Amino acid sequence: MNCTPREWGNAEVKLNILRRHRASALLASGSLAAMMALAGLAPPASASSSGWEAILGGHIRSAASANTIAAQAKKDGFKVHVQKITSTNYEAEIFNGGRTKAQAAAACA
Repeated sequence: MNCTPREWGNAEVKLNILRRHRASALLASGSLAAMMALAGLAPPASASSSGWEAILGGHIRSAASANTIAAQAKKDGFKVHVQKITSTNYEAEIFNGGRTKAQAAAACA
């Protein structure tokens, strides 16, 4: 390509801009790869209890509904817990934290 001296400056500026964009893209993709590698090393998140649970109702949208379910079980003589998972997610349970499945099953019997 034959360029005049005036066009050389424009071509050089465009080339420098392309190099900067390429370097930015390389840095961004390298940072993303590093974050993904670190995330892969992290232990998985867990919202579980310390053991088995006997849940009467889960993923209940309001505390009032969870308390209604819990009141019915309490009336039948169960020790009941209403657990707030998030502001719109509740659980009503009669057993939480046993070490064996048999313990959780016995709470339901």
